[in-house]
Amino acid sequence: MVGTREGCTEMLFRREGGTMTVKELIAELNKCEPELRVVASGYEGGLTDVTPPDALTIALDVNDDWYYGKHEEIICGDEYPNAVKEIAIRIA
Repeated sequence: MVGTREGCTEMLFRREGGTMTVKELIAELNKCEPELRVVASGYEGGLTDVTPPDALTIALDVNDDWYYGKHEEIICGDEYPNAVKEIAIRIA
């Protein structure tokens, strides 16, 4: 549990693992003041500002190495032919 913070009206919960849908993200963000800054973890530490989200097609669960994210963006359409693919929203 992250707890309440100035600008947020309710407790925010840190989820370990799993996936998050746009609906769940909106529900969490609706607990906060709309003018709060949005940040993400930096590469090796610290925090960085989030860029505007974009939609992309991803191949699910294609990376096993710990230093890569689990999924990959599909750019040409023929990468990862055996992978399950879906549309996702990237927040970076």
